[in-house]
Amino acid sequence: MKILIPAFIILLLGATSSCFCQDTINWRPGYKLTWDDFKAAPDTNSYHVSETSSSVTYGYSIADTGIAYKINCFFERTDSWKKGTPGDALLIHERGHFDISEIFARKLRIAFAAYKPVKETIGPDLKKIFSAIMQQRAEMQQEYEKETEFSLNKDMQKTWLEKIKKQLEELAF
Repeated sequence: MKILIPAFIILLLGATSSCFCQDTINWRPGYKLTWDDFKAAPDTNSYHVSETSSSVTYGYSIADTGIAYKINCFFERTDSWKKGTPGDALLIHERGHFDISEIFARKLRIAFAAYKPVKETIGPDLKKIFSAIMQQRAEMQQEYEKETEFSLNKDMQKTWLEKIKKQLEELAF
């Protein structure tokens, strides 16, 4: 599982929605990744059977009325891969990685909404908030891999999927 932490600070909110094309899938309720979404060539040096690449990005704009934020969570098709024809259990595990990224996109929205802007330091402040939350995301992704043993521990996989679902519900927007 690859975790990217880009911090795209885009001053025009419209730019964030137009840059995501067929190479990405925006997270949305009810959408379930399929193996057909994994378009990258597999890493033949990796002992893993698949890899999910998902990202969280943000943009903001400043107006007289305040700051507007745009936060996206997306799956990167051309950076995500699989070897052979892995089973449904592994696909469900990979979906969990994407959902974990969405959890932290929601946490970022909450943190940005709570932020009290200081005009002179808005950019660095938002970057700092973003970095802290993405560090938490990376830690949770690693914990997920370790505890589920990359999906092989069925009981822990089930426990984690319930945990992920609960957090998505608690952070619903």
